[in-house]
Amino acid sequence: MTDGLHDLARVIEIYSDDPLDNGDILLITDRRLIQECEAAADLWDPRVRAFVGELLASVDATEVALAVARPSGTLLPQDHAMWADLKEDCAAAGIRLRDPIGLPAAA
Repeated sequence: MTDGLHDLARVIEIYSDDPLDNGDILLITDRRLIQECEAAADLWDPRVRAFVGELLASVDATEVALAVARPSGTLLPQDHAMWADLKEDCAAAGIRLRDPIGLPAAA
């Protein structure tokens, strides 16, 4: 596997077949890193935001996709707000953040 973004459709298929829990996020980078962050969407605060930003900077990512697990696979308003925060942080670090992706969550 090259990187998660190159195989994004396959990554989404894998996580659709074996879903994350509601509120978990998935960071899919253009490096060889796909990171699951348990409950991060529901616990999003300045500390979690800083952790995610530092993680992405530490792997030297230049492009990232953010996926959020929700029961219907439909993003909530707070997921879009989290994405906006992350987009701001990524832009400051020179990282392109793709539009958010909704994933089905485990039942």
